[in-house]
Amino acid sequence: MMLPQININLENIPEKSFIRKTIRHIADRIILPKGAMSISFVDTNRIQELNRQYRGKDNQTDVLTFCFENESILSDVYICIDVVKANATEHHVSESEELARVIAHAFAHSVGYEHDTNKRYKIMHEFEDFLLGTGTK
Repeated sequence: MMLPQININLENIPEKSFIRKTIRHIADRIILPKGAMSISFVDTNRIQELNRQYRGKDNQTDVLTFCFENESILSDVYICIDVVKANATEHHVSESEELARVIAHAFAHSVGYEHDTNKRYKIMHEFEDFLLGTGTK
């Protein structure tokens, strides 16, 4: 199986080194389907616009992952650093820890995990722990 191409737009993002390291760590832990994966970092206005347009929710969110059912594109991921930072404060974790969790969350969606029920949320959260190397299994 061919590894996907991962394109990262890090324009104006100070955490570049940490983000690249986290993505490499996660990508080394799983076999990804072939296809390109795009990760873009956007501002609060853009994430809210995307959330409204594609999910019908008129609010900001930390990450949106759009998966595709074709062989050339695996997923398009949009991450809002400002929302990630606010969530870190709310959850009493470091900004780096929250950012890593969001990146793992996007990868989990990209390989088919969903969190639309409590059971599936728990399974997805355990997979995110595995991707980050923080799980107990």
